[in-house]
Amino acid sequence: GSPANAGRFAGLMRRCETAAEPRLRGDALFPCHSLMCGRAGPEKQPPHDLKGLFLLCERGDGESCYQLARSYAHGVYGPEDRASARFFYQLACTHRFVRACVYEGWFFQRGVGVRKDLAKAFQRYQHPCKLGYGNGCSHAGFMLQKGLGRRKDFYKALAFYQKACRLRSGLGCQQVGRSYQKGYGTRKSDAKALFFYQKAESKLLFYAISERFG
Repeated sequence: GSPANAGRFAGLMRRCETAAEPRLRGDALFPCHSLMCGRAGPEKQPPHDLKGLFLLCERGDGESCYQLARSYAHGVYGPEDRASARFFYQLACTHRFVRACVYEGWFFQRGVGVRKDLAKAFQRYQHPCKLGYGNGCSHAGFMLQKGLGRRKDFYKALAFYQKACRLRSGLGCQQVGRSYQKGYGTRKSDAKALFFYQKAESKLLFYAISERFG
C-alpha cells in the first residue's frame, strides 16, 4: 500500500497494544434502515483478538480487515472510530472481501468521514454485485429507485433487486416484493409481492409479511 496507509496502519497497530477489553455493543454507527438491517436489529459484534486481526489484515486477509473495521465501527475496544472503520473497510474491499465494499459505499452515500460522493457510492455497490454479492445489488437498486446521484429508474432498480434476490439476498427479495406491491417498474401484483416477501422472510433478514400485509 501507500506510505500514508502504512503509517496509518502502524499507528493503529500501536494503539491496539493498549486496547481495552472487548465489549459488546449495538450498531450505533450504522443505524437501521430498510436496506441495512431487519426488524431483529443490527448484528452484535463478538470480541476479537485485535492484534491477531491486525497481523492477518497486514498480510492481505480481507476478512480480518473487515472484522477490524466492524470493531472500530461498534466501539468494541474503545470509543467508536469512524475514520479507522472506513480505513479498514477500504482495505478489506481492496483485498476482495466484497461485503466490505458495501459499507464503504455507505460512507460515500451518507458522507460519513468522507466527502459525500453518490457516484463513488454507486460504484462501490455495483462492484460486489458484479462479483455475486447480492446486498451490493440491493443497494445499487435502491439508489436508482430513489434517484440518488442519477435519474430515477424503477425498471433498472427492479433488475438490480431481482439479481440480488437470485443471489440469495433477503434485502433484494424484499425490494422485489415491494416493487410488485407498489407497481415500481412493473405491473402491480399482490400475489407476486406476497411471494417475494415470503422469500425474504425465509432468509431471516426481513419480516416483510407482517410489515406489509399484517
